[in-house]
Amino acid sequence: MASNYINTHRALEQLGIDYISILKKILVSDDKVATGNLVRSLRYEVIDGSNGLFLEIFALDYLKDVDEGTKAGAKSVDSLIEPIKKWMTARRIAPNPSFKTKNRIATNISKKINLVGIEPTYVVKRSQEQLLKNVANLKKLTTAAKMDIEQVINDALKNLNK
Repeated sequence: MASNYINTHRALEQLGIDYISILKKILVSDDKVATGNLVRSLRYEVIDGSNGLFLEIFALDYLKDVDEGTKAGAKSVDSLIEPIKKWMTARRIAPNPSFKTKNRIATNISKKINLVGIEPTYVVKRSQEQLLKNVANLKKLTTAAKMDIEQVINDALKNLNK
């Protein structure tokens, strides 16, 4: 199918590039970049599916937690300790040796997350809204789809005349 819709494919490729760029900027502006792993994991693919072309976004699983937040009790205390310790290292948060150890601080943070959850950031929705606000992006996509449809029709008419 993609061979018949090359212009649409190109337009979706550009939308993917733009979307990832916007999402990265929002994550940075929201201070959601500690290790950089999440931002580096962001990528897109234009998929040629049975129902047509579509744009799929890929990221580390915890983008969902950053985006949607977590409810109280949704994550076990023990499951959060190691990621929090890595986050502390990336943020250069060092415990005061006379006060608490890194493990104890991570445990306390994970208990708090387990107790109250994490507020959602809605970075995915905000990125989508920002991308779609740009009328030029939508115009490029519709123009590309129109060109591809016209080509398919012209090819079909040529085949009818043979």
